[in-house]
Amino acid sequence: MSRCKEHSRLTLAVADAGAKVHASQRSLDKAKRTNVDLVPPMALLEAAKSEQRHAIAALSEHEKLHGCVPVACSGPAVSHDYEALRADAQQALVGFLQATLKAGFIAVQSALVVKNEGRTDHFLEARQNARKATESVYTFINLVKDVNQKKEIKNRLSELERLIVTL
Repeated sequence: MSRCKEHSRLTLAVADAGAKVHASQRSLDKAKRTNVDLVPPMALLEAAKSEQRHAIAALSEHEKLHGCVPVACSGPAVSHDYEALRADAQQALVGFLQATLKAGFIAVQSALVVKNEGRTDHFLEARQNARKATESVYTFINLVKDVNQKKEIKNRLSELERLIVTL
């Protein structure tokens, strides 16, 4: 049992469909926050979910009929590549979280500067940007697998939150 080019194509289609669902969900969430008409983003999300279901069904059917091994059950060479991909994804995630925290700290500094200058509108915007940074970190922190990295990020997040409270 092996995998063929069609299996690879179908696997990529499943991944692409999943990305579309994720992007559509983000668009719907944004629409909810901005009080715009929710019907178009909801329709796009449903269409993306339908496309994802079809892609998964096509992949499953192909595996059943053709005898291709599902990716999750494939041999050591594929799992090694998968582990490398997971490691790269973790590294990218940690980098993203660290950059987001850094942006939050910069927003706090900016808020302090404009507060001292009496620029209330800019102060409120900078403080809100710092809060958005903490929200982003909270959204993804549980995806970090390395306990030490997660602890370090949580410590910096706590420090950022303390600074925001003191604004």
